[in-house]
Amino acid sequence: MIQRIQSVFLLLAAACMGGLFKLPYLSSQEAASPYFEDKQFNIQDHTFLLVLTIAAIVLSLITIFLFNNRKLQKSIALLPLMCAMASLGFVFGKMSTFKGVEHSYAAGFVLPVITGILCVLAFGFINKDDKIVKSMDRLR
Repeated sequence: MIQRIQSVFLLLAAACMGGLFKLPYLSSQEAASPYFEDKQFNIQDHTFLLVLTIAAIVLSLITIFLFNNRKLQKSIALLPLMCAMASLGFVFGKMSTFKGVEHSYAAGFVLPVITGILCVLAFGFINKDDKIVKSMDRLR
């Protein structure tokens, strides 16, 4: 049901995480091994980041189609948020190993944060739909 606002938020969250395939987390002016050989640190540089990104995309898309089961949809809607924050935390953890390499934040660093915000908004609207349905059931 793409006409629901939470579906739009989840689709945008999947698109933001998909943007990480093109945008790097960090960039550097100098090539250094092993992560800055191409002067960028992106999800292709580490398998764990790639798995987290794909998991967040797939979970966001799966959540869209669980509109019949709102309880399950609410619980799965927070998993892309956790994947996005885990990838961001992993990048922060890896930054400590980049000693001696001057690096700067790139556009991809913001995308997991935007994904998290979109997932929280989707969760709120799923919860709102659940309350509306429960209130209608009480009226019957």
